[in-house]
Order: sequence, then structure tokens, then C-alpha cells
Amino acid sequence: MLYSKRLFGQRSHDLFDENGDWQAQEERLTQERGQSISEIHIVNGIEGVLEFSRRVEMPEVVGNSLVAENLEIPFDTLKKLILSDIKKERSLASGYVRVKN
Repeated sequence: MLYSKRLFGQRSHDLFDENGDWQAQEERLTQERGQSISEIHIVNGIEGVLEFSRRVEMPEVVGNSLVAENLEIPFDTLKKLILSDIKKERSLASGYVRVKN
């Protein structure tokens, strides 16, 4: 799971090769993010994904990845995230809703 956290960090571009097609590398990173979120979801369900999002630098990207992998946040949970006092929860919800629409 440590490597997974790196996929959702501010410096994710550091995961790119120095040379090469940055667009292809961005696509690969997006796929790796989606696979990581899917694996967390399979093992720990949506609650596991929510917990994971609280421990990464960019929870909005976790929200993006949920949509990319066709994984749903239940409406009641989404509503709580949107109204949360916790910035990372609101950020997750924002990323999810932005890509979902």
C-alpha cells in the first residue's frame, strides 16, 4: 500500500521516466491509480477506499479513479463527504463528482 500512496501524491510526476512520451506515461499512471483503487476496493470495500483517501496528498485523484474504474460511492456516503468538515473528505467527493458529471 505504500507504493499506492505515492501514486496519489503531489509529486507523482517523479514517477515518470526522464525521457519519453509524457502523455503515454500519464496514461500509464492513470491506469496504475485505477488498478490500485480497484484492489483496495476488492479487499476493503468503499470504506477501505475512503480510509486510504484520508492518507494521501491528493484525495481528489482517488475520487477520479473511483469513477474511472466504475466504482460507486453510495449517495448517503457521498453526501456526508461533501458536507464534511474534513478537507480531504470534501476533496475526494469533489474529484468524484467532477469526473462523474
